[in-house]
Amino acid sequence: MSYRKVLIIRLSALGDVAMTIPVVYSVCRAYPETTFVMLTQKVASQLFINAPRNLQVVVADVKGRHKGFVGLYHLAREVRRLSIDAVAD
Repeated sequence: MSYRKVLIIRLSALGDVAMTIPVVYSVCRAYPETTFVMLTQKVASQLFINAPRNLQVVVADVKGRHKGFVGLYHLAREVRRLSIDAVAD
């Protein structure tokens, strides 16, 4: 079974996000027919330089717009609109 769109969630520390970038880029190159959506914090989103064409970076504002239960609810609704087939955390 192949997936059309895969959500990758990495909301932790900046270093943790930085360590995932080589892996995410490699997976993107290995599966060019799949779109990968990286959900991360704004500061970490700036690390994705020269990203593969099939990688989309989505910012979660966990200290602002997506803070608390109501904020997480809004984030979940935004992610749901992306029609994700699989999730990796």
